[in-house]
Amino acid sequence: MPNYIKERSKGKGSLVFLPNDSDKVVEQHTVTCCHCNHVFYVRPGSGKERGWCFMCNAPTCGDQRCNAALNGCTPFEKKLEAYEWRNRFKAQLGTVLGSINGS
Repeated sequence: MPNYIKERSKGKGSLVFLPNDSDKVVEQHTVTCCHCNHVFYVRPGSGKERGWCFMCNAPTCGDQRCNAALNGCTPFEKKLEAYEWRNRFKAQLGTVLGSINGS
């Protein structure tokens, strides 16, 4: 696992406590993907390749859709803003069309 995810998970990640089969609680560090908001466990040596977005300066989950080099950088917050804008636009359009059809 790249050092930047290890270092990032030490101070800025979250901790999850999971019970395992032997009734002991296992502590897992988590990191959130900056492009899809997927939360993943930091497991050094797991073989799972993660990424890093240099525009967001944050880790990515490693999914093809979140690869900024292939798809460009679209932070999750920007996706939410676009979704909210579309919904507001559709609501306003429905109001306008309703008033035109109702006349």
